[in-house]
Amino acid sequence: MEGTNFAWKLNEFVAGSLPRGRAGPRSGVEEVLIRLIRWFDPLRRRKKEFSVRAFRRGDEVAIVDLCIAAQRRYGGHIPRSVSFWTWSILKRPGISPADILLVEAEEGIVGYGAVKGDGMVLDWAIDPSLTPQEQGRAADLLARALEERAAARGAETFTVSCVSAEDPASRALLEAGYRTDEAESMTVAVLDPPGLIAAILRARTGPKWGSPESRILLQLAPGGYRVNPSPRIGITWSDELAVTEADDEFRPTFVIDTDLSSLTDLIFARVAVGSLLEAGRVSVEPEAARPSGLEFLQLLVLRSPWHIPPADIQ
Repeated sequence: MEGTNFAWKLNEFVAGSLPRGRAGPRSGVEEVLIRLIRWFDPLRRRKKEFSVRAFRRGDEVAIVDLCIAAQRRYGGHIPRSVSFWTWSILKRPGISPADILLVEAEEGIVGYGAVKGDGMVLDWAIDPSLTPQEQGRAADLLARALEERAAARGAETFTVSCVSAEDPASRALLEAGYRTDEAESMTVAVLDPPGLIAAILRARTGPKWGSPESRILLQLAPGGYRVNPSPRIGITWSDELAVTEADDEFRPTFVIDTDLSSLTDLIFARVAVGSLLEAGRVSVEPEAARPSGLEFLQLLVLRSPWHIPPADIQ
């Protein structure tokens, strides 16, 4: 802060020392002073100041916008509306405006969290447009404020559900002394395998992956599923991608045999393609088409971290 003040005062001094409105080359003294201004200029960029306050009526839109910006890059994200947030958080039994805390900067709300009386943080968001260092500072400040609020309500533990240890906010909490616990688990049921595969391929590759004559038959045993809605799925590329349930007339370029449980594990990155192959949970026929088949399966893997706020599942 002293450096910032010094740089600011230096600029004020130089601005007052230089003649105004004079054209022509600068003197040697003026050149030195201009260089000093440029050298100290980064110090003028003051450290962003954050403050914490409780929720007030009128914050709803800013909170929802922040949640969408912070969470949309993660798998499982469902965009929220103000009405949903109001029902899920503000009107939740046991939650009061004092339990909803915001981190503010000059530009507005950059952090938000809501904590229950037992110390569980229901919802959490840090502005991703902040620098990693700023995200860390905002997260540390918010976590401490939420923890104090939970302690005031009698909570003996404090839990924040973060996405990844690589996230700047998560790293800041670890550096501040918080410890990690076992990751939460979730159950995913695939109701429309052809629709899921088509959506992934279109988002990942567009309609032109593979050669024009590529015709893949994906044969799925039930695996751990009680119901197998699509035992035979045909994937074709011509003018556009088509993923449909295949009948007996479908003539594939190659066939992939696996089961729905293995396919689900693969898509949600719980197991690698090579591991499935080694365990005999997937096969490609003919043998010569194995590289193409494994390449296709690799396209289906969703690599984005998954995050579902506890408020959405409790």
